[in-house]
Amino acid sequence: MAAAGEPMTTHPRHELDDLIHAPVRLSIMAALAASEKAGFRFLRDTIEVSDSLLSKHILTLEEAGYVRVYERAVLRTGARVRLADAIR
Repeated sequence: MAAAGEPMTTHPRHELDDLIHAPVRLSIMAALAASEKAGFRFLRDTIEVSDSLLSKHILTLEEAGYVRVYERAVLRTGARVRLADAIR
């Protein structure tokens, strides 16, 4: 708590992006931080989610600029995902 007359500062957690802190998205980000690229199947099996749930979260992260998807035509079977360059 700030002393009388001093400005109140907020905890840094208030600046965290809620988009990447949803449990599945945070798991995706953590898995990708440990590797150059990861395959869709690897992420699905590591995070233990369904294909459709993983696809949805990857798309959300991609639209927000957190990840890049390669080989999109085969998203559920052979796509490769990596952190966006700005995140690395």
